[in-house]
Amino acid sequence: MKTEILRGNDELVSIADDWNRLWADCRCSSANARAEIVTLFNQSFATGSRHCAITVHEGDRLVGLLPVNLQRNHGWMRTAVMPGNEWSQCGRLLLHPEADTKTACEAIADGLNKLRATSIWLDLINIDDRSWQSLLSSGKRMGWGIQLKERFAVGTVRLPDTWDEFLQSLSKNRRKRMKQEMRLLQDQGEVQFEECRGMNSDQLREAVQEAMEIELRSWKGETGSAVASNPQIRVYFNEWAMRLNGAGHLRLFFLKLNNQRIAFDLGTVANGTYGSQKISFVQEFARVSPGQILNGMVIRELIDVDHVHQIDTVGPMNEANQRWSNDQYRCGRIVMAPGSWLSNAPGRTVVTLLNARSVLRSPVDATGTV
Repeated sequence: MKTEILRGNDELVSIADDWNRLWADCRCSSANARAEIVTLFNQSFATGSRHCAITVHEGDRLVGLLPVNLQRNHGWMRTAVMPGNEWSQCGRLLLHPEADTKTACEAIADGLNKLRATSIWLDLINIDDRSWQSLLSSGKRMGWGIQLKERFAVGTVRLPDTWDEFLQSLSKNRRKRMKQEMRLLQDQGEVQFEECRGMNSDQLREAVQEAMEIELRSWKGETGSAVASNPQIRVYFNEWAMRLNGAGHLRLFFLKLNNQRIAFDLGTVANGTYGSQKISFVQEFARVSPGQILNGMVIRELIDVDHVHQIDTVGPMNEANQRWSNDQYRCGRIVMAPGSWLSNAPGRTVVTLLNARSVLRSPVDATGTV
């Protein structure tokens, strides 16, 4: 296997076809890991960083890829970070299923070592995923300093083949509550479900605009945390939606009351998984649970039309998505300091301090055992 480091967004764009072919072959569940979304993120939020990608080829075939951005901390420490933030988790380790995982991860680690970064921060990842665990093992074999930290649990919904099967998997009280919520909403008028997909650019722009307006009228608008409250994020999401709509991955669902859109669910379908990126509803309708009603409608649509087998709620588990989740995974962070204490004392110091802080903050039981 041959390791190569691509530098600059132009070089990343130049391998977009091979990148997306690898993304499809490894059946990545996140559409945000596609080349056009990672490069869009770099252009939007990482303009002060050096955009890179560690690539691994087996012959002429791309079998491994990890995008990272190089940045300077405190003026002298060189740090490699994953492209991604709370709005768009797009950095992923892609490994071809026919390639030897251990060998490919060692090749990726070799590329990371050649970046000469003081530390490498791989954040907002599924820390139990086989690929990340293999890369972690490669770093350990190379004697690097390493910290692994769980940040939060992400709820997932495993879906059966039919809507009836899904309903039967719910408790009797849960099914009763769904009917009660629907009756409350129907008492207010005509209830409709609307799906937007395969739109032209004007239709897409109008639909996304209305979704953002709904979020502005939610509690997020009141706190200033809505996407539309930040011009930079708003522009990013419009372009993000445009690119994924063109690739056939975008899904936008609305709940309508008396022909008025009052709630939305914006996400992507990729390799059998629906990633729910944003959900919101107009705050004045909160008492009739429009978000929960729309969730049920979306699940039924995904089962019947898209044949989705899993929903990833993406963010931290909360009271709203916990009602639907029947599984979960651990989202966290891996920090690695390449080299030894002699060759990379600053990086090893950072990891040592992070590990020490984690121990101090860990819960202790009555016997004093962490």
